[in-house]
Amino acid sequence: MAKASKNDYLELRADALSRHESAKKLGITTNSLNSYWLPKWGINSTEAEEVAIARYKESIKAKAEDNQKPTVPVEEVAAETLPATQPDDEPYKPVLNKAEDEAIKWLLEDWSKEALLQQHAATPNGWQRGTQAEAMNGMSVWLLAQALITGYEVELTMEEKLLAAYKAALPYQAPPDVQSAFREGMKKACKITGIKVKWSRN
Repeated sequence: MAKASKNDYLELRADALSRHESAKKLGITTNSLNSYWLPKWGINSTEAEEVAIARYKESIKAKAEDNQKPTVPVEEVAAETLPATQPDDEPYKPVLNKAEDEAIKWLLEDWSKEALLQQHAATPNGWQRGTQAEAMNGMSVWLLAQALITGYEVELTMEEKLLAAYKAALPYQAPPDVQSAFREGMKKACKITGIKVKWSRN
C-alpha cells in the first residue's frame, strides 16, 4: 500500500482540491482514502476534516508570519563568574520528637546507620508495632538520612516538657516542702488547661 501523509493531504485540500483529486495526487485510490487513510488520520467525517484543514491553514499562516519577523540581535552577556569555592552552609539538623529519638537510639544498638537507613528506605512503614521502633513508621527517608548524617535536635511535647520540669522540681536547691508545693502546682495547672500527663513519683 502506498504511503500517504496527512499533511500532504491537508495541503491539497487547503488548495481547494476534492477528496478524489487529492487521492489521485497522492497516488492512492479514493476508496483506500475513505476506508483506510481518513479513519487512520481521525478525519473521516466531514466536520473533522474541515477542522483539520482550518487548523492546517492557521499553522501555515503562523509560520509565514514568524518568517517575516525581523531577527532581534541578542546582546551578549558575560557569563557570571562563580567563586572557586563556595562558602560552607551551616549543617542542617532536623528536629525529631522524643519517641523518634528513642526509636533511633534503640535500633542503633543492633544496627549500623547504613543498615538502618537501607531498611527504612525499603519498608518505611514496616517497623514492628508495640516496640520502640514503631515511632519510625511513616518517617521521611530523607529526614532519617539527615538525622543520621548530621545529627538532630529533639523537640519535646508540652507534656514531656512539663514532666521534665516536674522531675527537676526547682532549678535550685529548695526545701522539700517547697519542691512538693511546686510539683502540686504544676499538676493543678495541667489539670486546668486539660493537658494529660502521666506523672512520675520520682
